[in-house]
Amino acid sequence: MCQCFSSHGFFESLPVIVLDGGTLKWCETVRYLGYDINCHNRDFDELSRRRRELYARANLLHTRFQSCSIRIKLYLFKTYFSAIYCSALWVPVQRTILNKVKVAYNYAFRIIFGYSRRCSASAMFAENHVNDFLALRRVATYSLIKRLANSDNSIIQAIINSDCFLHSSISKEWQLLLFNSDE
Repeated sequence: MCQCFSSHGFFESLPVIVLDGGTLKWCETVRYLGYDINCHNRDFDELSRRRRELYARANLLHTRFQSCSIRIKLYLFKTYFSAIYCSALWVPVQRTILNKVKVAYNYAFRIIFGYSRRCSASAMFAENHVNDFLALRRVATYSLIKRLANSDNSIIQAIINSDCFLHSSISKEWQLLLFNSDE
């Protein structure tokens, strides 16, 4: 399938792309491994869904494992919260939704470990040697960029080395994440 990401919306006339004898279909939304990629509202729906999942998972773990040791809770948190799937691909049009996901991540840590709402998020993550939300996104982004750069696929290489990609919103998001920590 093909998608067109443009600030001007979905184009009326899209090129016909043939790959291995089959014509690729153009779609506004594609579900890939449970992740919805939408070319209009970008990641708003997906980020909203991830945010709800973080709250639900935190409440579930808190209810079932509140009497466990800190070591067990750390293991559970790292297992269920340390890999926010596809976060390297998030390019939110509205930064507020990304901040709400970060708040949900912080809430999850607070509720599972019994920290107060007034406790510094940076301090609680540092004390427990756990990556905060921004660090998780940086690690995921760096890992993806490294895999793309090392890919032997000529199509991937052509895309990531193109001027179009270098000036794309995802490239700008990656530069912001990796080189400007003021998110």
